[in-house]
Amino acid sequence: MSFTDEFETVELLLTSEFKTRGIDAFSLSVIKTERQVRKIFTHLIYQFPSFSEEDKDHLKETLAKNKKVYFNGFIKGFNAIYPKTIKDIFGANYDSSIAQIKKYIGYRNKIFHGQLTGEGLSRDDLIGFVYNIKEWCSTLAENMKEELGYDGFARNSQRKSQTPEAFSNLKVEIKSIEEYKDFIKKNMQRRAIGILAYGSLIDDQGHELKPLIVNKMKKVKIPFKVEFARTSKNRDHAPTLIPVEEGGSSIRGTILILNESVTLEQATDLLWRRETRNESTDEHYGYPPDPGKNHVVIEKISNFKGIDIVLYTKIGPNIENLTPANLAKFAIQSVKGKAGIDSRDGINYLILIEKQGINTPLMQYYKNEILQKTGTSSLKEALKKINQET
Repeated sequence: MSFTDEFETVELLLTSEFKTRGIDAFSLSVIKTERQVRKIFTHLIYQFPSFSEEDKDHLKETLAKNKKVYFNGFIKGFNAIYPKTIKDIFGANYDSSIAQIKKYIGYRNKIFHGQLTGEGLSRDDLIGFVYNIKEWCSTLAENMKEELGYDGFARNSQRKSQTPEAFSNLKVEIKSIEEYKDFIKKNMQRRAIGILAYGSLIDDQGHELKPLIVNKMKKVKIPFKVEFARTSKNRDHAPTLIPVEEGGSSIRGTILILNESVTLEQATDLLWRRETRNESTDEHYGYPPDPGKNHVVIEKISNFKGIDIVLYTKIGPNIENLTPANLAKFAIQSVKGKAGIDSRDGINYLILIEKQGINTPLMQYYKNEILQKTGTSSLKEALKKINQET
């Protein structure tokens, strides 16, 4: 099996009249890219002197049972063992090429989850991606063949190399299946990722994040305090809860556990886009070197409640005179704007927070100010009265 043979099915799709030829050829090409890197890695593993014919099934089984190793993991595994990295072997244009491949894998993942890519991709776009993928695979195959004697496409990656001298200076030594398992766990497997949610994020994760949530861990005590210390532009300047260093109270939230196919980079981008209303774009998060009070910062907690990495958003307070009277003023005003029409105003937000059982030092006084200013006895009555007067 050669590179040309491997992509023969893709070529048949591209030259067909099938309406889905673009997306089919693209998805299949991504799968072949992932398989090529996996086979290069498994070929490398089989070069350890401790592994022979009788170990083949055990090696396959070890990798098959680990559900947390993906494309990036195989690259990391190879780089942790071989004296040269895949980047060194691939040569020029590696950075731009690997960035493209990772983007294509992200597109494929969205397509498989029934999501929109946010790019408005046409059939011609997808076919163009196929040729880029083929160029990547061809370059990698040619250079790996020269370096290792194996291109990632030939049948049976578990075979001893005809050029054993290429493997005489490996960075690590793996002597047994147990050591192989340990190596995968430490160097290759993707970590479980969660997002710490409270407030509106618990029920409204956005259309990009929502399909990727596989489980929810509820009533988790969050490791910081929150308070109504910021007005939100997206809510017509209604007060919202944010993490605070002074005042506030500890509350319970929900950890949204993501599908294991989601990388840390992707999860960070998705959370940031949801919080900044940039969903369905190709915008990416960049940690601000000197965060100001208006920067949405994505923070992470390691090994929290059994989850490897938990992300949460942090943004600075922007209400200078933080009093219940001012909070009530902002909330009432927000009902009169577009946020009120969309039920994204401060009073609807406060009702949501109450339903979640959250309480802060300012919250009851803030609520009482709204009721007093509107001459009502409940937040729903206050909403109705403000809307009638608007």
